[in-house]
Amino acid sequence: TWCEERGQEPNTQEISGDRQHLWTPVAVVRFLGDALVMEENDHLNLARGIDRSWLGSGQAVGIKSAPTHFGLLSYHFSLDQMKLRLTGEIDFPASKAPYKAILHCRLPAGLTVVEVDQSSQASLVAEGNALEWDNPHGTVHFEARVGTQ
Repeated sequence: TWCEERGQEPNTQEISGDRQHLWTPVAVVRFLGDALVMEENDHLNLARGIDRSWLGSGQAVGIKSAPTHFGLLSYHFSLDQMKLRLTGEIDFPASKAPYKAILHCRLPAGLTVVEVDQSSQASLVAEGNALEWDNPHGTVHFEARVGTQ
């Protein structure tokens, strides 16, 4: 909980403050979940709301066992700015319902994805700002070449 109760005011016996603000931490958790996995009809949007600095740090960005309408989803990906490579792995849900998955590649300013390996079965969309899969399943590894705009 997020308790905002305060102690006594000077020269009084009263305790003041607000009630517990449970909705504040819930809103933060929901925001982070939506930033990493957001469902829209028959689309799974991955990493749509991450900050560009997250990939710019060189650290992996992702989520494990996220519940979706299509099943559990896990992914992680990272950017190597020295090699201009974006690499990652996605464990897609085993869903019988058709869906698309879009990995939003929110790269540092001036960088864009210019090519993705064909073995990943991904297509490059949104002017090099995303990778897309039609009816994906199983574990997919991908490597994409990054360039300047």
